[in-house]
Amino acid sequence: VIPHGTTSMFIDPHEIANVLGLPGVRLMHDEAVVMPINVLVQMPSCVPSAPGLEHAGAELTVADVTEAMAWENIIGLGEVMNFPGV
Repeated sequence: VIPHGTTSMFIDPHEIANVLGLPGVRLMHDEAVVMPINVLVQMPSCVPSAPGLEHAGAELTVADVTEAMAWENIIGLGEVMNFPGV
């Protein structure tokens, strides 16, 4: 995509967080930083997205989100998918 003029992309690794939790988000973040394209990472806001209605392979806590928001390439909070919480 770079030869065609794409310089940046925004990603929300919510599904990675569903399976691997914070270590998975960290892995995607670290890989994004070294890519030859500008990859801006949004921090998944709620895993599981609907507590009590689904069972994810992992869980993100407030402490996890707070920690990740300090990483160099995290640009903001990802989609808030917790409908009951909204």
